[in-house]
Amino acid sequence: MFSKSLMTAAALTAVDALTAQATIVYGDYEGDTIDSLDVSEDDKARFGAPIVSGDTLVFTPLNFEALAASGDIDLVDGTLSTILMPADDSPLITLELFESGFFTLSGEGDEDTRVIAGLAVTINILEVDGEVYTDNPSILNFSEILADFNLEDDGENLLPAWSGSVSIDIAEAAEQELGITGDITKAAVVIDNQLIALSEDDSVAFIDKKAFEIGIVVPEPASLALVGAGAIAIMGRRRYA
Repeated sequence: MFSKSLMTAAALTAVDALTAQATIVYGDYEGDTIDSLDVSEDDKARFGAPIVSGDTLVFTPLNFEALAASGDIDLVDGTLSTILMPADDSPLITLELFESGFFTLSGEGDEDTRVIAGLAVTINILEVDGEVYTDNPSILNFSEILADFNLEDDGENLLPAWSGSVSIDIAEAAEQELGITGDITKAAVVIDNQLIALSEDDSVAFIDKKAFEIGIVVPEPASLALVGAGAIAIMGRRRYA
C-alpha cells in the first residue's frame, strides 16, 4: 500500500535543477514583449521544439506518459530550461505554467491506484533593474501537484481529459525570500515536469501529457508610464544575452 504522502513525494522528487544537463537546444524565441533565450531540454526529448504565441512558449509533448499495471509503478520526467528577459527592461512579474493530457484508471483497487502530474521549478535571478545580480542567494524554488486522481475517489475512467496550471509571482517571492526590492529583468528558469502512475494487483493506471505552456506576465505599458503631466512612452530596443 502506498500512502498519499509517499506518492506526493515521489511525484515531486526533482533533479537538481541547476545542474541538470539539458542536451537538446532549440535556441532563442522572440515573443511580443518577452525573449526566451537558450530554450532547451534534457536528452529524454519529451517536449520537442516550441512555438510562440504572444509571450507564451507552447510545447506539444510526444510519448510523455506513465503506465502502470499489476502492482507496478511508473515515473517519467522531463526537464526544460530557458532564460527569460523582457525586450525593453520591463520587470518580470508572474510565471504562468499550464499543462494538459488524458488519464485512465481501471480494474479492482482503491486510492493506491493513482495518477499524478507534478512539477518543480527553479528560478535563478540573473538581473535586477537591468544590472547583473551577484548577491547570494539568488535562487527561488517551487513545487506543485497539478493533477491527482485515484480509483477509489474518481472511479474507473477511460481517457478523460485533465489539466492543471500554476502562477508563480516572481517579484513577490524574490522580495519575501531573497530581499530583492528592485525589478527582476532577467531570470533563468528550469522546470522538472513529472508524471507518475501507481497500480495494484488487479488495476491499471495511465496518464499522459499532450500540452505544456510557459508564459510570463509583465506590466501593461500604461503602468510603466512616468508620473507627471502626460504619459511618456517607454521605448527600448530588444536586448540579447
